[in-house]
Amino acid sequence: MDFPQWILQRTACWFTFGTIRSSIVKDLAGNVSGLMARVLKTFFPEHGHSFTRGVTIRNGDESIIVTAAFIGFLTDDKALTEIGGSKGASGNPFSRRPTALTAMHYHGHTMLTHCG
Repeated sequence: MDFPQWILQRTACWFTFGTIRSSIVKDLAGNVSGLMARVLKTFFPEHGHSFTRGVTIRNGDESIIVTAAFIGFLTDDKALTEIGGSKGASGNPFSRRPTALTAMHYHGHTMLTHCG
């Protein structure tokens, strides 16, 4: 779906996938990165319904098939470090735990990183 620029500039127009308490995220394996891996697997699983293969949306008697591709995260540096499960500029770039980045690699998705 391509939205006009005036919609994209308003945060109230962005879709919310869900809300979760930070105390719950802290207890998840991989923390924020583990959560994002689960979110990606929800929309782009290897088997079953997936936006990659197309999802049918029905409205009354009409239906359309919607496909999508994950092309990256739009984040600031702190969020990109958390999503990637990395230590940032001061340490090992990737930890050994499963992360959103490794999940995307295994499923053949592309990761676009933040430039800034």
